[in-house]
Amino acid sequence: MLERGPLRYKEKQELKQIEKIRLDGNKKLDLALLILGKKEATQLGSYDIIGPESHKKKLQKEFGSEFETIKKVLDKIGLLYYTEGVKEDRGILGFSFLITRNNRSLKKIRKAVAKKDDKTFGLMMGYPETAVNTYRTEEALDIDKDLSEGERKQLEDENLLPFVGFKPSKSHWKEELEYVKHIQTLIKERSPKLYRQMIEDYKKESESTL
Repeated sequence: MLERGPLRYKEKQELKQIEKIRLDGNKKLDLALLILGKKEATQLGSYDIIGPESHKKKLQKEFGSEFETIKKVLDKIGLLYYTEGVKEDRGILGFSFLITRNNRSLKKIRKAVAKKDDKTFGLMMGYPETAVNTYRTEEALDIDKDLSEGERKQLEDENLLPFVGFKPSKSHWKEELEYVKHIQTLIKERSPKLYRQMIEDYKKESESTL
């Protein structure tokens, strides 16, 4: 069931801070869901393969700016995080933040990442357990390939696809998409501005891949 109680003043202010930052909708959504208690932790970051020196300098500038943008809003809201900053590793440049609301969860998510514990990581990210259990297996669902044209069109018509931040399972995808509907409704109610950005970002990305 969707909690429809009043949004606390602190959460309203935190959501406003998230809405204002210059980031893509998916990153804002992850932060919003952490604020709203739908995730125990989240991970934000950007990576790219380094090309010529000019490309490397461009990435350093872009990622440096994005890193500072995220760090600033995390500090302002008071979220806890772990990051090693923007760095290069085996030809890949990027950065990552592991973000939680308390020290216990921060230690837990860092341990999961260090041990490559996908299940603990996925559950802390708030993904349905049935989907987490099939991650990186043949039982994971590819929405583009495994669903019929009609099924996929229905998801598009309902504006659900922008909110699917995980890979569903073949056996339980319909139930898992009920969770996605829950998230979609929650964001539409709590942060209409972010909801609109999610739809717009998804349309732009879809058009760019045509």
